[in-house]
Amino acid sequence: MNKIINNPVSKEPLGTGTTWYTLRNLPTPHRDQELYKEILEKGFEVFPERRLNWEKYKSSKRGDVLDYLPVQLDIENVSRCNFRCTMCQVSNWKKGQRGRDMTLEEFEALIDSQIGLVEIKLQGMGEPL
Repeated sequence: MNKIINNPVSKEPLGTGTTWYTLRNLPTPHRDQELYKEILEKGFEVFPERRLNWEKYKSSKRGDVLDYLPVQLDIENVSRCNFRCTMCQVSNWKKGQRGRDMTLEEFEALIDSQIGLVEIKLQGMGEPL
């Protein structure tokens, strides 16, 4: 079945000049486990002290104590937006952002100081990349 993706808020078509995507022509996502393992190993080469915490995390049962916390970190490095999502509240914020942007130096210092991290997510109300 070939469905057109509409505006999620108004349920109306997105309008002229918009690139139309159909469910049929969107690529099927897949996991590349080998690439994941390769990237993980490269990270352990750069930060060998993280390997032990990773192994403890992967094999732990409730009640086990990890030496380093947190193991997961959500980072909102940018809250700015281009105001293109009709369902989002960011366009109501002063200057379109909730706070100041995180500098690259601040971001690097945060990541480098958290040797126990197993997972990092760039997210938030802005456009982090």
